[in-house]
Amino acid sequence: MSRVEARKKPKKKSSNNTVYYVIMIILFAIMGFSGFKVYKIASEYKQGTSVYDGIAEDVGAAPREQAHLDMRLTLDWDKLSEKNSDIVGWIRSQGTVINYPVVKGIDNEYYLTHLLDGTWNNKGTIFLDMRSADPFNDFLTVMYGHRMKDKSMFYLLGEYFEHKSTPYFLEHPVIELYTPEKDYDIQIFGAAVIDSRDESLYNFRLYEKEEKQRYIDWIFAHNELAGYDNRVSVTTSDHIVMMSTCTLQGSANDNNRVVVWGKLVEVDRDSSGE
Repeated sequence: MSRVEARKKPKKKSSNNTVYYVIMIILFAIMGFSGFKVYKIASEYKQGTSVYDGIAEDVGAAPREQAHLDMRLTLDWDKLSEKNSDIVGWIRSQGTVINYPVVKGIDNEYYLTHLLDGTWNNKGTIFLDMRSADPFNDFLTVMYGHRMKDKSMFYLLGEYFEHKSTPYFLEHPVIELYTPEKDYDIQIFGAAVIDSRDESLYNFRLYEKEEKQRYIDWIFAHNELAGYDNRVSVTTSDHIVMMSTCTLQGSANDNNRVVVWGKLVEVDRDSSGE
């Protein structure tokens, strides 16, 4: 071996070390960035939960020890209106995290990424489709909410599809809805995964009896509500709420939506409070 060749070998080793260190730095940078993203998401979730818990506490919607007694809420609508003039209702499913204000904005974008207090947050706010002309009095009212990874907002709507020994529907057949004027039960009767681009299902212009009946028939023909026992009868004179959320992230079709339908039944407010 010549002296020249002997002198070249350390250079090769040094080059290999440099590549190794560069790769390690890149890997640590990726790990650090990923950790930061996870922390940011977790902090955002925590912030959203804190905001909504605080609002619930302030307006009389905080969970109570008597919740298992089916006691309904008595809300301070003046306080709610002061917090946000877009508020049109409050939705609660007893024994679950669904306990949120409902708004209607001037578009269907803002509340996808903003909390009730205007803070930017991916949890957003439960909101009605802005095309609803007369919410809860029209034949169909559509309500949107995210299906968050921390199982908040409308995540639990997906449980209505699960075939368990005791289906979620049998434990939660009713979701409560409160408005400044009236209180309601949303009696759940249908669930399906649909295409968000299907205008026949997100249809706010169902006026004729025949059109309404075709819509009801479609729901029952495609019903995926696990454990449904035909306990809810639906007619063309009823008012329907359609609750729409995303499928689990990672779905092959981002246009799919998890949808749960319920019939509005007015509850006597004088006898529903404490």
